[in-house]
Amino acid sequence: MKLSSFARVIVDRAIRRELDYAIPEVLADRVSIGSRVRVPFRDRSALATVVALINETSAKGIREIEAVIGESPTLSPTLLELARWISNYYCCPIETVIRSLLPQVIRRAEVGWKKQQFVQISSSVSADTLAKIRRRAPRQAELLHELSKVAGPVPVAEVLARLSLNPSTMQALVKRGFAKLHEAAVPRDPHGDERFVANPELTLNEEQCAALAKVVLPNRTIPSRYCTVIYQRASAMMSGTKSIPAALVLPNRTIPSRYCTVIYQRASAMMSGTKSIPAAPASLSGHGARSLRRLKIWG
Repeated sequence: MKLSSFARVIVDRAIRRELDYAIPEVLADRVSIGSRVRVPFRDRSALATVVALINETSAKGIREIEAVIGESPTLSPTLLELARWISNYYCCPIETVIRSLLPQVIRRAEVGWKKQQFVQISSSVSADTLAKIRRRAPRQAELLHELSKVAGPVPVAEVLARLSLNPSTMQALVKRGFAKLHEAAVPRDPHGDERFVANPELTLNEEQCAALAKVVLPNRTIPSRYCTVIYQRASAMMSGTKSIPAALVLPNRTIPSRYCTVIYQRASAMMSGTKSIPAAPASLSGHGARSLRRLKIWG
């Protein structure tokens, strides 16, 4: 697939026009619509947003894109289309609209990795040394013992919170040469401290069955767990009859027969091959049996 040679961008300046820039070969696979880039603008550099990729341009004196900001496009084509609509509808510069769509850190190209402080034991500590520290500074000894149980670095905030210690205890160990600190970039996880519990399988009660009956319409897909309840109630009421009832009666609700047919068809299709379909009543025969066979429910 041939990559585009030029990018049409909107610079973060109220100039009310789009500019074309050449895409360097080293950046060709990183520049796409919605990407934030750094471009030469007059006698300085400026930030811009790519709004189109083209293979030819009639502009003179084309200069190259200097850098791509970020690993992926910041604005989607849908957001760019929305920006153009806002600009036309409210008669405001497109540059102003795009700036309003971008968070401040992205507008200023200040996006960076989250930094976290880690601690690691400097060297192995003998039992005698640990005992001496414990006599004079029991909290430092507790922290040092905890660090000696792990092989690699651990987050400072995590170990201090687990032991209910304050940062001064950690600094004392670092000052005495028993531990060393360093910073490292870590991925951001907004849900890192949350626990997610799966919902249990829910069973409809009689009031919920009545509510479900009110929203059942033709061409509506019914989940199989609801169809099971409907089937069980319909089977109990149809036992001993010779035809499909004119209405399917659920608690506090009567469903017209035209809806019953849809319920039977949908439920039969979704429950095919399962053991949750009630067996055909032995007394069901004649017109009722033929009707149910046409609906592919029983027989």
